[in-house]
Amino acid sequence: MSQNLSMFESHNPLDTPALLQRFFVLSADKMAVVGRDGYFKVINPAFEMLLGGSQTELLTQPLLEFVHPQDQKVTQDAINQLTTENPSINFENRLRSGNGVYQWFGWTISYTDERIFHAVVREITEQQLAAESPVGYLSHLLMDAPAGMVILNGTRQVFTLVNTRYEKISGHSRAQLLNRSIRDVLPELEANGVFQMFDHLYQTGEAFVAQEFYASFDHTGQGFLQEGYYNFVAQPIKDRNGQVTDILVHVYEVTEFVLARQRLQESEEQFRAIFNQSTAGNAYMDLEAQLLLVNDRFCQMVGYSRDELLQKTLYDITHPDDLPNNTALFERLRGDGLPFVAEKRYICKDGSIIWVRNSVSVIRDAAGQIKSVLTVSFDITELKAAQEELIERQPEKAIAEERQRLARELHDSVTQTLFSAGVITEAIPRLLQAQPEKAFNQLHNLNSMIQGATSELRTLLWELRPERIAQTGLAMLLTQLAYAVQARKPLKVFLRIHGEQERLLPAPVLMAFYRIAQESINNIIKHSDATKIHLMMRRTDDYVMMSIIDDGQGFDLLQGNPGFGLTIMRERAEEADAQLDIRSMASKGTRIRLFWQGESDVVQIVGGE
Repeated sequence: MSQNLSMFESHNPLDTPALLQRFFVLSADKMAVVGRDGYFKVINPAFEMLLGGSQTELLTQPLLEFVHPQDQKVTQDAINQLTTENPSINFENRLRSGNGVYQWFGWTISYTDERIFHAVVREITEQQLAAESPVGYLSHLLMDAPAGMVILNGTRQVFTLVNTRYEKISGHSRAQLLNRSIRDVLPELEANGVFQMFDHLYQTGEAFVAQEFYASFDHTGQGFLQEGYYNFVAQPIKDRNGQVTDILVHVYEVTEFVLARQRLQESEEQFRAIFNQSTAGNAYMDLEAQLLLVNDRFCQMVGYSRDELLQKTLYDITHPDDLPNNTALFERLRGDGLPFVAEKRYICKDGSIIWVRNSVSVIRDAAGQIKSVLTVSFDITELKAAQEELIERQPEKAIAEERQRLARELHDSVTQTLFSAGVITEAIPRLLQAQPEKAFNQLHNLNSMIQGATSELRTLLWELRPERIAQTGLAMLLTQLAYAVQARKPLKVFLRIHGEQERLLPAPVLMAFYRIAQESINNIIKHSDATKIHLMMRRTDDYVMMSIIDDGQGFDLLQGNPGFGLTIMRERAEEADAQLDIRSMASKGTRIRLFWQGESDVVQIVGGE
């Protein structure tokens, strides 16, 4: 301060310059010496405290930077009118204080010379402020409001007030927002129609309310949008003539509430799907095998209506040749309660016979007593037919080897999954009373297991009958592959399908995409130690692109010879005239991208297995 007050210095404390310096420093009024260039030359401590900066910082900033945009012209005009003939001028304007709030002040500026002028500034009382400016009065009330509050000025909606809560909601500081148009600071809101709503309000004066409004904010300023949901109200602020001058917006973020409700809705839908829309046939029965409850899939499998089935026992629809073994297993289940998996035949209403693989488990009451039985049935008729067809077509050794392979696949995937499903099913009734939330999670796991087992069975069937692959869309193939992977390993598979799915790819291209996807995922399971796989397919009339990304340990493509699997993948891509790009780094995971361009066969896909 002392170096900027040299004009007041004197060795005698009673000299007038020394008294002026003391008055300047200790005055409660805001005082300043301002240059004709618009920059502060000297300011007293009271002014420093108001503007919220040190003397050194404030002297580098022009006066008009602290003045409200609507008052800058009035301020500059007053300065320009200051001359020797007009040596003192009074006016009012709004100044931005250190906390970002605009307050009203009365100014007295006095001519000194052509280079500088003196200014004395006093805050106007709140009563005067309320009478002269509703916006300024609101500023005091809104800064600590629990909702996010902003005031947008003029047709460009310039931020003139930003409260603390809005800083947190938007991810931008007050300094980053004030005196800037919302269109410049948050351009991403254009896509959500926010600016159009503000323009309409400014033109008509009609307030509007938005409930659970979806918007994306760039909180960092680096182009990364964060999604959220907001309740907000926008209302006009009008002058004495009824013209809209500003828009007051108050915002509540309700993202957590909306997402929680969405998760609850999804959970309820999944709960209903587990019982009513399962891809497996579900049947509840009492301890005498009397059917009590069946789902739609079970009815479809055997051809009976629900009412017809509820008049029967499970024995009534069991093939006579399977009754002795089925009865023995059921009696053992009633005794020890241990779940089992077995293959058997059902006799359908039309007299046809289907093969099923059943996972059977008991339902216990709160006391632990066995009260009922649950059967989860998978139709394996086609798989059995394929096995028989294979037996007829292959030499005896090949038949034995293929049977062993199928048995291993069934045991390692489907049988183990169904057995686990039976164990979970047995535990659910006990959990429903003691730990309902955990019981619901187990139901979700049960549904995932059933979907995975279904996909495994379908995959095995496709392997036995490769011609079916060429008749199935790539989207269906990748979907079943994703479900099958999750049934085999505790991996999270994120599947995204984009674009046209109703046209078949040429058979060589389809087989290349499917086999490369299989080989890639097998490599991930065997070698990568990954926890997540992102599988994406984009389809248009002109091209198809597939990418597979994992978060595993990766490998160095430049070291050593490529593995046999990678070589096969490249050969398949070349045969299909497709472009294969493999990128990987140690500890950084692997990305495989396959691209093919060409016209599709104009054949509509009827459906998958």
